[in-house]
Amino acid sequence: MKTEETMSEQKTGLTAEQMKELMLAMAQELRKPPLPTPEQQAAIDSDKQMRKEQAQLALARMENERRERLACIHRRKDGTNNAVYVPNGHFMICQSCQAVIRPGTAPEGDLGVDIYNTQLFNELFQLQSAVDF
Repeated sequence: MKTEETMSEQKTGLTAEQMKELMLAMAQELRKPPLPTPEQQAAIDSDKQMRKEQAQLALARMENERRERLACIHRRKDGTNNAVYVPNGHFMICQSCQAVIRPGTAPEGDLGVDIYNTQLFNELFQLQSAVDF
């Protein structure tokens, strides 16, 4: 007497393992989202372009802020210090341009937000110390 499995093989020509693989492949294809319509694709492309332009504007703004911070002298018109020492972070912050000035060199992977300049840090720190005493 033939078993159910051998009878299904005779009808379809596939083994149970092949049938299982076929069903899994069909299920995976059915789960895929449909391709976008031309209107949807145009909207997607427009959104991508807008995000790209916004990112470029943000990068340009950040670069301009960095240039302004580098150009700032971090002193008032009367020559007094415009930067304040933050002891728990060991850095100076300019009250005018909000630049963070640190001693030493920039660590690897630094995003370029802080200014690493030991000489500038020392000058500002000495001005700060002169006022404190």
